[in-house]
Amino acid sequence: MDLLPHPFDLSIIPENLEVDDALPQSVVQDAVLSTQQGDVDESARFYAQTPSTRSLSYLRQVYEKKDKARASALLSSRHRIKYDHSDYVTPSDSLNVSWSVDRHYVDMLVCVGRDIGLGAIIPNQLINSLYSIQVDFRHRTKEFKAKHNRLGFDPTGSMLWIGKMPSSADDIWITWVQENTANGDNVIPSSTCLSEKHYRIIIMFFAYVLSKCGYRDIVVHNKYPDISRRDGVGEATNLL
Repeated sequence: MDLLPHPFDLSIIPENLEVDDALPQSVVQDAVLSTQQGDVDESARFYAQTPSTRSLSYLRQVYEKKDKARASALLSSRHRIKYDHSDYVTPSDSLNVSWSVDRHYVDMLVCVGRDIGLGAIIPNQLINSLYSIQVDFRHRTKEFKAKHNRLGFDPTGSMLWIGKMPSSADDIWITWVQENTANGDNVIPSSTCLSEKHYRIIIMFFAYVLSKCGYRDIVVHNKYPDISRRDGVGEATNLL
């Protein structure tokens, strides 16, 4: 029984295998013949080659000229890429670069400011109008539970969680470090939460500072309310 209506032509290429930039037949022939030379450790042969230096300008020239043969030949030998022009390098602090690490394998990263202030969460750029942080002062009882870290001070009763870094899940903690920080890394805190009194003082401080910075939706009616009363801060500002 004849299964084909006409003799099968080996030169016919199925449409799903056709490509616009096919390799020259000489390259295909060399690849076919090389398989008859026996089992060869191609990776060992590749790494045994002496690398040659190629510039990015050269690779750009190969691409712009659509030189398929030269591009294919580059894949069979080792090369070191040389950055020969500043146009190919973007500074790390450029405003055209937005750093983001969506996936990583770092178990824990703790950044502690060197001096007083918020330097640990401020980007190292002169101007970045796209950088913003949503702060939240309503989590006084949230504990700092990072273990096996070296903060350099005793965190007992001195930490307040205020939000997360933009485009990441890294927590932001603001800390009031005691003057005596000797052997702070060896202390196991019973609780890192601020006392109710200190918490109310800090809320009024931030409310006053933010209102002076131009946040019109934050109002301060009384800069020095009675912090001994639970509702004293709520009557003095709408920050919470």
